Amino acid sequence: MAEEKSFETSSHVINNFAVLQEYRSNYGQTSVFPFTFYQDEEGRIRQQGGPGSKHDIIVDINRYPSKTGFAALSWNNNAYSGSTEVRIYWTDVNGYIYERCFSVNGGSEAIWYEGSLRGQYRAATYSSIAATSDGPRNARVYYQEGETNQIIELLRPGENTFDPFFINSRKKAGLRGTRIGADTAPLYGSGQTEIFYQLPNNKWTNEGGRTKFTPTFDSPAGAGIAVAGSSNQDKATVFTVNTDGKLVATVWVKDYLTWRSGELVDVSRKDDIWSSTQSKTYDPKSFTTTVYFKKRGDGPSDPISRIGFESLDNWSEDGQIVIGSTDA
Repeated sequence: MAEEKSFETSSHVINNFAVLQEYRSNYGQTSVFPFTFYQDEEGRIRQQGGPGSKHDIIVDINRYPSKTGFAALSWNNNAYSGSTEVRIYWTDVNGYIYERCFSVNGGSEAIWYEGSLRGQYRAATYSSIAATSDGPRNARVYYQEGETNQIIELLRPGENTFDPFFINSRKKAGLRGTRIGADTAPLYGSGQTEIFYQLPNNKWTNEGGRTKFTPTFDSPAGAGIAVAGSSNQDKATVFTVNTDGKLVATVWVKDYLTWRSGELVDVSRKDDIWSSTQSKTYDPKSFTTTVYFKKRGDGPSDPISRIGFESLDNWSEDGQIVIGSTDA
């Protein structure tokens, strides 16, 4: 039997960011406003826009945040109350996992506070992190374990922020340093969610989905990934990068029971990719998915680019988010 080729990620400094969305209503019309979390050159995790102060430091450098990525969640983001709950999941340089929380019901005095993850669990120092939830319930956090390289799922089933997380499942081992993508549309109350990551042979796989993820292209080790929707609900798009440095959208086509891919634009091969889904607004040209990424060669302080996406035949570049802007 031929020896299986192994891959490892490089020491590339990743541009880490996450983009959440608020919905605001004015005279019966709903508009979508993104707000951003990003890691600056020194390693601080910062907020730009959204609930609370516009440029808060969420995790300062005296807590030694790692530069392998962080995850973000929000819910109750409706036209009347905005994003009332926000969660940030991050690891320190030793791999210990933490949770930061913001609750709008604190009023004008609302501040970021510590959640129930306070270093009880330890990821590999090279692990990325992903998270998803059914609104306030069934918060799940995914990370890579150091000794086994398995993907671990932590679950907090209750609605109370301070309820404990526990290890709910172990997935098969992934590529050392793989990025992890979690679906944005888990089946409410079903206990099902879908994640995507690279195997030790550098091929993509998914766990928890209705169908096997079988892209026809290769990706570099440690490529960024974002997931919009879920094959469990017959509507999923996976955004990642191929070895040519192209952002690729791979769509689950229910009618033909297959995945189809298409190249979009040039991107950085190993930086974060983020996607958000939303309802159609009053603008007839609006899209139901937005994907955020860094262009090839961009650094942490360069703008985050974005694409509005509806299908492989209907997408458009849709401006940038300027890091450090006071308008966000």
